[in-house]
Amino acid sequence: MFRSYFFTKALSLWNHCTETYQQTIQRMNQLYHYIQSYFNGQHDTWMFIEGHTLPLPLSHIRPPVDATWSYSAHCLTSISSPSVAHRLSWLSAKLVVIHPKEEKEMEMDTFLEKFRLCGPAPPLATLFLCWCAETRFWVRPDCIVQFHVITNEGEEEMLSVRADNNCLYLQGGKIYHRTQKKCDYIIPNDYAYYHPC
Repeated sequence: MFRSYFFTKALSLWNHCTETYQQTIQRMNQLYHYIQSYFNGQHDTWMFIEGHTLPLPLSHIRPPVDATWSYSAHCLTSISSPSVAHRLSWLSAKLVVIHPKEEKEMEMDTFLEKFRLCGPAPPLATLFLCWCAETRFWVRPDCIVQFHVITNEGEEEMLSVRADNNCLYLQGGKIYHRTQKKCDYIIPNDYAYYHPC
């Protein structure tokens, strides 16, 4: 009985030491991979996967991945058809996030200066998600997101991610937006159009 007691205690001590060793090795391995991905630039590379709502950091994805866009170093690149770099034509932009309880306004001018597009015109929601990835500011899915932009002609316009999602087009190395015809019937004001809820 005396031997079995010490044998049991020795076995439990061995199991505890083995488990602690394995956890330490696993944490060191994770730290190594995190540092490696950080220095390789994978930490700031975001992948847009078809059918997925948010972009995912490349450091959290294991290949192979069927991504449609990648965003890194202020450049949104199409995986299937990369092209020359295009810049946004807007002179200034403000992002307004509307939630039933609050409304937030954020400047986008520094983002606009650095942003480049290599590929076909993306949806407006993809542009918004690039801004989210750049600033690490994420919004709830039930929020209304609007772009208040000053166009290259000096006009102030408002675009909604839900209503104007496919309004971007490329021309002459710049990204422009089309103002879409709102409806055939009369809408009392812009609020009724951009806030259908």
